[in-house]
Amino acid sequence: MSFLTQLLPLKHRIEVYLSKACFDSLVVAPELEYMQSVVNGEAVAMWSQAWQNKQFRYVRMSYLTSASRIEMLNLTMYPQVCYDAPLFATDIVVVNQRLRVAVIDAMPIFPSETAYWERWILPFEPLHRQSLLLAPVYDRKLDWSFHYLGPCACLATQLPAERFPALFDLWSGYFELYWELATDAISVCNNRMEQVQEWHRAYDKEHAAVESKRNPLLHYFGRALGLRYIHEFLFASTIG
Repeated sequence: MSFLTQLLPLKHRIEVYLSKACFDSLVVAPELEYMQSVVNGEAVAMWSQAWQNKQFRYVRMSYLTSASRIEMLNLTMYPQVCYDAPLFATDIVVVNQRLRVAVIDAMPIFPSETAYWERWILPFEPLHRQSLLLAPVYDRKLDWSFHYLGPCACLATQLPAERFPALFDLWSGYFELYWELATDAISVCNNRMEQVQEWHRAYDKEHAAVESKRNPLLHYFGRALGLRYIHEFLFASTIG
């Protein structure tokens, strides 16, 4: 069976970054690690992986592709809650050889604090300006996206396939800057850690509720397996 491979270069790039950073692979239930189906006569397949290390309590990635119509890549990195570093998120959807949406962001936990803004948001402004030059801005309609995404998030859309390498290079810029800042993070006090824990919990709870209602995987792979994927893989990490 032949599948689309337009996002595979970025998937491989992510795997190389994580391998060099000495992440340990986590076990994913076999029925969630690889999922397949036929939707409207077209084969659809999805692979999911998870990792962790001393600085990141949970990192997850899913890559979905089909024979001719759609590709999706999702990556979310949760730092250990003893740090107040943002979550790093990537969500890319390609439909019919064209970018539907690309979200790349270091999602800030305390954006209203001046010192936090200067450390975790301001450095991403040049990359945000690059994203505005690369592609039109995706029009957000869901309230939660305004609450969690930062002001320097890449929100790209309508990019043709021949411009995907430029998008992948922009992703590397975001990731490498985030990695530089996150690996230099300092442990926070107990009160601050409790605030970080609560932010992580709220993020997972709110996103799980949204995904349980609208995630297309519920249609692709059936509601029972789709819900397992959401609750056992996407938002299954235990906060310690």
